[in-house]
Formats: sequence, structure tokens, C-alpha cells
Amino acid sequence: GRIASKKAWILEKVEKVPIYTQPDLVDFIWDVIPAIVIDEKPGKPSPTLHITMWVVDCAVEDGITDLYLAAAGPHLPRCERDLRWAINRAGADIKVHVCEEITKIPKDFWFDPNSTQPLTQTLQAWEKREKIIMQLPFSIYRLASLIG
Repeated sequence: GRIASKKAWILEKVEKVPIYTQPDLVDFIWDVIPAIVIDEKPGKPSPTLHITMWVVDCAVEDGITDLYLAAAGPHLPRCERDLRWAINRAGADIKVHVCEEITKIPKDFWFDPNSTQPLTQTLQAWEKREKIIMQLPFSIYRLASLIG
């Protein structure tokens, strides 16, 4: 979270773009810069697809035409897929820029055995779930995301 948050901070300072994020990432650096935070129940993070739809809705409302995707490296492929789907769903003219330098960080770096979310404790736990999610037909993934 800290690396993606730092990248977001740099983008906000250099590119002057708003930061859309979720509450569990706010603690890292947001006392320094403003962030637009999705409304979530404590301890219940929103599904990725839900977040990307919210981001696109905010971007359209704010007149944003370029989104910079900064997320944990192992999460980037699904975030990008979901974000592109959400843009298409909204019929928006928004370009996605993936922060590629994040992909150069070793995958196991992103995990913490002390994390409160079991899926982010080990790379193995994450990849086991991620493989299933990425192979699901998108209609089933979407339904599961929206009710979950």
C-alpha cells in the first residue's frame, strides 16, 4: 500500500490529478494531500469492481480524461481489467495509464503475514484466489462483486 500511495502522491503533485482511494489506504500519506475516499464500512473493503465503477463515476463527474492506476503489483492486472470495463460501461472517454514501475517490484514484497486480511498475508493465498477470479466469466464475477 505504501508504494502505490507514494506513487499517487507524486502524481497528485506533478500531474495535479485527484486521488480516488479507499479508507484503509488513507493512513499512509493522506494527511499531506487530499484524497477522495470511497464510503466503506470499517473492516469491509469494497470489491475491486465496485471501486473502479465508483472511480469512473467520480472521474466523469470531475471532468477527468486520464486516470493513473497505482495499486499493489499483484492486484494491477485485475484493477486494470475492471477499470477498463467500468470506463466502457459508463461510455466515458478516459485513458488509463498503468504505473508500470510498480510491476518491477517483486510480487512477494506486497504481502504481510500480520495483515488483517488473510488474502494479503501471503503471495500464495493471493494467487490462489486471483487465478480463480481472473478465469471466471466476467458476468459471474460482476454479479459476485456487486452482491459481495
